[in-house]
Amino acid sequence: MDKTITLKQALLGFTFEIKHLDDTKFTVSSTKGEIVSHGDIKTVKDKGMPFYGDTMSHGNLYIKFTVKFPTAKQMTEESRKAFNQLLPGPTTQCAKPGTDCEYIDRFEKADTNPNPTGGRKRAEDNEDDPRHGQQRQECTV
Repeated sequence: MDKTITLKQALLGFTFEIKHLDDTKFTVSSTKGEIVSHGDIKTVKDKGMPFYGDTMSHGNLYIKFTVKFPTAKQMTEESRKAFNQLLPGPTTQCAKPGTDCEYIDRFEKADTNPNPTGGRKRAEDNEDDPRHGQQRQECTV
C-alpha cells in the first residue's frame, strides 16, 4: 500500500489507522526516534493478505511512504531560519539577485536531448557530408 505523510510526520513520528479488506481496523505507528525517508518501504508483520486456504494466517503488509514537503507559500522567512538553525548540515542560503550563478528550474521532458546516443552528431555520421562512408586518413610524420 502507498501512504503519504508530511515532512513533520517523517521527522517526528506518526500514527494512522488502516481499514483491512475484511473491515477490521488496526493502528500503525512509527517508533520513537525513527525517521522515514521518501520512498522507504516498511513492513507490518502478519497484517497483509490472508494465505490461500488458511484465512487465519496472514502475510506481511508492505507500506511505501511518500513524504510530502511543504510548499514555498507554507514556508515563512521565520520558519526557514528556524529550520536552518535546527537541522544538521551547513548553513544554507540562496544566491542574492544579480549573483553570477546558474539557477535550478523545473524539469520539463521537452528540454531533454532526443538523440538517444547523447550529444551532437559527429560530422562523420552525417549522410549529407560528401566524405560520408569514406575511410579517414591519418597523417604520419
